[in-house]
Amino acid sequence: MTTITCYDYDGNPHLVPTDYIQFRPAIYGILLDKDQVLLQRHQPTRNLQPPGRILQVHEQPAPALRRYFRSLVGFTPHVESTLIIDDQYIWDPAQEKAYHVVRTYYAVTRPAAVTMMPVDDTHDAYPEWVPLAGLSREQLQFGYEAIILGEERLTLQQKQQA
Repeated sequence: MTTITCYDYDGNPHLVPTDYIQFRPAIYGILLDKDQVLLQRHQPTRNLQPPGRILQVHEQPAPALRRYFRSLVGFTPHVESTLIIDDQYIWDPAQEKAYHVVRTYYAVTRPAAVTMMPVDDTHDAYPEWVPLAGLSREQLQFGYEAIILGEERLTLQQKQQA
C-alpha cells in the first residue's frame, strides 16, 4: 500500500496510507490596510494565519469567503483575484486523521463606504491587525507567501493609480 508523509502542526512526519487521506479545499483572504494585514490565530498552535476556512461540499469559494469575513469583521469584502494556491498533507493528532489541504488565497478589499473598525475579540478566532513591517514566516502557521503577493499587488495598484 502506498503511503504519503503527512505532517502534524509541530512538523513531525507521519506515514499515512493514501486511502486514508481526505481532500479538503480551503479559502483564505488577504486583507491589507495601512501597512497592516488582518490575521487570526490558528487554534491548535496559536500561530498567525490569514482569515479563512475549509470549504463545505458544493460551496463556492468567493461567496463562502464573503460570508466568513462578514461574520468575522461585520462587513462583506470584495473578493478580488487569486493570489496563490498551495497544498499540504496534514496529520491532525486531535482527530487522528490525515488531510490533503489545498488552500486558495484571495486578495480581499473592503467596500469604499466601510471604514476600518476595531475587530471583534469575542469571535472564536478573533482577528487582529498585524503590522507588515517585521512580519516573519516563523510567526505564521501558513500564508506568508500570499501576504507578500498581496503586498506586491497593492503596491502595483497604487503605482498605476498615481
